[in-house]
Amino acid sequence: MRVQLLEAESAGKIIQVNKDGVPEAVEPPPPTEEQLWAAVRTTRDSLIEGIAWRYERHAREVRLNLLPTDSLEALDLYTQSLAEITNQPSPANIVWPILLPKA
Repeated sequence: MRVQLLEAESAGKIIQVNKDGVPEAVEPPPPTEEQLWAAVRTTRDSLIEGIAWRYERHAREVRLNLLPTDSLEALDLYTQSLAEITNQPSPANIVWPILLPKA
């Protein structure tokens, strides 16, 4: 039984004691809205950090009088859309912005 409980736990279930005092594997409760929003903010922050290098590249290209690879306006609009992601009504149905490639 112990191995079965550990396997179930590895598969994402949680172990709890039933009314008879016997441990059993059960589905975990769904995440709370607060937990969902925390996950949204973590993803948002990661996406913003993930494009920071593109701002740096843009600044370098401008300093070197090169044609910028990215549109600064597009980067700013994308970053602002990410910053405002928590204005959406539900963390369960987030519509993530897309950074469009330079035309």
